[in-house]
Amino acid sequence: MARIAKIILRNGTTTPSATDFEIGEPAWDKTNGKLYLKNAAGTMVEINTTTAPVTDYGSVADPVTAAFDYGALV
Repeated sequence: MARIAKIILRNGTTTPSATDFEIGEPAWDKTNGKLYLKNAAGTMVEINTTTAPVTDYGSVADPVTAAFDYGALV
């Protein structure tokens, strides 16, 4: 039987405090739209701090039957 893993994402309105989280536990700052993770050193680090532009590859009407060209995304 398949094992189901449930990820619980706690959220708040400020940068999370490392003392409130376990190592590897994610936290969402919904005010600033930032995702954090507590690292092995015990500090909260922001995930994906890149400022690269987002490229719009369009939309797919039916993602189940659509064919994707993943090479175009690389």
